[in-house]
Amino acid sequence: MRAEKRAKKAVRKAEKAARKAEELQAAAAQAPVPRPRSSRRLAGLGLAAVAVLGAAGAGAWYVRQRSEEVDRRPADVTIEAFGDFGTAIVVRNGAASIDDVASTPAVVEQGLTSFDGDTITFTRPVVAAEAAHLSIVDRNVRLRSDPEAIVPFIAQGADVTIRNASITSWDGTGVDTEAGDGRAYVHLEDTVLDIDGLTVTGLGAPDRGRFGLAVANGSTGTISDVTIRNSHVGLDLQGNLPLLLIDSVDVSGSTLAGIRMASVSGVTLSAASVVESIGDGLLIEGSTSDTTVTEVDAGANDGHGVSITGAAGNVLIGDSRMFRNGGRGISVANTRGVTLASNTIWANNGGIGFTGANASSEVRDSSVTGNRGGGIELASAGSSVTVTGNTVDHNEYGLRIADGSAAVEQNSITENGVGVLLEDTSPQVSFRLNDIVGNFDTGFQLAEAEGLTIEANRIIRNSHAAFTVQVASSSEPFWENNEVDGGRYGVERIYKPLREDRALADLIPVPAYFFAEEGRAFADLEQQVQTDPAGQP
Repeated sequence: MRAEKRAKKAVRKAEKAARKAEELQAAAAQAPVPRPRSSRRLAGLGLAAVAVLGAAGAGAWYVRQRSEEVDRRPADVTIEAFGDFGTAIVVRNGAASIDDVASTPAVVEQGLTSFDGDTITFTRPVVAAEAAHLSIVDRNVRLRSDPEAIVPFIAQGADVTIRNASITSWDGTGVDTEAGDGRAYVHLEDTVLDIDGLTVTGLGAPDRGRFGLAVANGSTGTISDVTIRNSHVGLDLQGNLPLLLIDSVDVSGSTLAGIRMASVSGVTLSAASVVESIGDGLLIEGSTSDTTVTEVDAGANDGHGVSITGAAGNVLIGDSRMFRNGGRGISVANTRGVTLASNTIWANNGGIGFTGANASSEVRDSSVTGNRGGGIELASAGSSVTVTGNTVDHNEYGLRIADGSAAVEQNSITENGVGVLLEDTSPQVSFRLNDIVGNFDTGFQLAEAEGLTIEANRIIRNSHAAFTVQVASSSEPFWENNEVDGGRYGVERIYKPLREDRALADLIPVPAYFFAEEGRAFADLEQQVQTDPAGQP
């Protein structure tokens, strides 16, 4: 009966995802042609929905297959040495509920469990081994957690069903809050999971390399409606998980990270909240690949909202919100093939930052607003990033490029301190069809023009100059078909002499409101020309 329910639920998820994909496709078909970024956003969300559909459908099929193979005879429950866990309560070869395990005569005789209403406390590790089907339904499970004994819950090659249950570390008087001397933990590996309604509190033994609720290599199925509080890592995902679908996860108060993905592949995560971690909200590291994350709220974490480091490629973060984090909203380091699409990022200590070599990455159709420091930062050689269709406003500077190559197109960069800050002295960057409007300082601040293309942008109504150039040394014109007006200091300012005695007007065919001296208003220089024929602005 439970197997049928699991299969039916997975099918319902697939059908829901299919309906969502159809709605997105219909919306994309009706999108107005002059707004290409809208259709791109809808297409991106449609791809995310298709990814969810594929995972849900595959998960439903796999759960049905494994459910048919489960041995429904009563499981064998023994007390024996198991691996590195010492003496453990081991479940094998059949089906058992957690009540069955706790009521086994040998377990009761040795005093390894105690009952208190709906609560069961274990004082020895519980292991669901290969060919076991263990269910935890409407029960609160306490795992002993004190300096004398650390009790984990382990599943290896089993089937685990959890409904409306809780798992808590227990030091005898309450939840164990001392992670330094070790705490209880949960580790689920190569296991078929059907979890719907689980609360986890106070797990994680970092001294043993066990971080909290861990789902590892080869596990599959569905995890939904999970609440995790005050663990070292809330949800720890490890290894190859190609058919694992996770949604509706609420994590808070973690020590290292709310959710950690370590060298995973094939995971689909949606509808998660990761808040108030001492570390990062969502940490993606190692050779993680082929992973889709959508509809995540990452806020009020001391670290980054989302941190991606060393991933192998094909990682999508979409339709998510990062806010009030002590680090950046999203930080990407030494990773290739990252797509950040349709996210909203505000009030962080930096919006989106790329450091290290980040090849073939993309930021599109996102809102980046009100962040300290930069809205979007590209800060290292070896990076190639496309920045398209974003709204970037009210940051200290909208877009900062210190190194690497980039294509920046169809963005709205408005009401920041500096609109665009290009510090790279040998940029391989193109700017096309952007609105750089109404920034409170310079619209476009350049270090050097070599290797730069600025075409068909609107650079208007910025408070100081439309743009400034440290050294305009390009051997070819880099400026074409832009709409530009002046601010307080006119249109442009140049700080250093041109190389090869070339006139800036040869490079930038706009009205020649040049500045030879910093800090002098154009009106002052204009007056000097009128009174002193030898004077030059």
